[in-house]
Amino acid sequence: MAASSTPGDGYLAIDIGGTKTLLAVYRVTDGVYRPLAKKRYRSADYTGIEEIIEEFRAELDFCPNSLILGIAGVAGDTQARVTNLPWVIAKQRLYNMGFTTVSLINDMTALAASLPLLKGDDLLSLQDDGGSVSPANEVTAILAPGTGLGEGYLFQTDGASIPRGTEGGHCDFGPANEEQVRLFSWLCKNGYQRPCYETVCAGPAIGLLYDFYSAQGEEGDRQVRLELDRADDRTPVIINNALSGACPVCRKVVDLFLAILGREGANLVMKVYATRGLFLGGGILPRIAGHLSFEPFLAAFRKDGPMAELLHSIPVNLILRDDAVLLGVACYGRELLRKIGPR
Repeated sequence: MAASSTPGDGYLAIDIGGTKTLLAVYRVTDGVYRPLAKKRYRSADYTGIEEIIEEFRAELDFCPNSLILGIAGVAGDTQARVTNLPWVIAKQRLYNMGFTTVSLINDMTALAASLPLLKGDDLLSLQDDGGSVSPANEVTAILAPGTGLGEGYLFQTDGASIPRGTEGGHCDFGPANEEQVRLFSWLCKNGYQRPCYETVCAGPAIGLLYDFYSAQGEEGDRQVRLELDRADDRTPVIINNALSGACPVCRKVVDLFLAILGREGANLVMKVYATRGLFLGGGILPRIAGHLSFEPFLAAFRKDGPMAELLHSIPVNLILRDDAVLLGVACYGRELLRKIGPR
């Protein structure tokens, strides 16, 4: 994994998620971002990002002195807190490790920054625009279910490209039909006093939705129930059995997950008027692609009403590239560090 180059050359980019943390040293040549070294870590195995950086640096011939971190959480000027990990990332501690420039950004800001760089096999089209989208359209929306539910947007004009992450996943969940009303009621009775979209549209929600169906008397396949009882993480068990067709309840869970996600996708598009399109990120949806239909998502996204025609015209693309956030961290951070220079 060793990267050979001049010390200080390139950028160390980090994508910190609740499940995984990705690190890469990038060099930019003629506008192309080339990873010189790259590695993935399981976030829960470490007490903080400093441990991971030290381990990564120990395997390199050198490490750049510019550090850019995309964080699944709220990123401030001097520190960031990871939403689904007990990590607080302080700029000063990173400066103390020898870095001369440090930038903290939200991971959805980073994912938004990556969109202009994605092409071809990086994407899967779920709904095209029917020729309605033109360069005059300015806003693209992003929805990314993973350990949490990320939301963001990219604003583009001839003179500017502005990526922004938001905390929209923590907005109140609004049931869209009778089944979802029952789900909302069940959540409130089981300790979720203010269910948000992240409650029902992120990785941990998969197991929660299975429990909801079980509480309604739908027990599912006996072997799957035994497998779930033994599992540390129920999400992949449920998804795998939905994909294989072994358990009808697991399939219902995935369909409900997609339907709720589809409505929140429509909410996001309408709120920011994202006529340039909706991009879906995160680690869950690419596992489904090619195995299960996205029709529950699209049917909910195109919901009848005064905005139905608009929503039918919005291109929807699934991001298949698994390091898109990391690429966006390098892209956004490079431009930012150019402007601010050393601390």
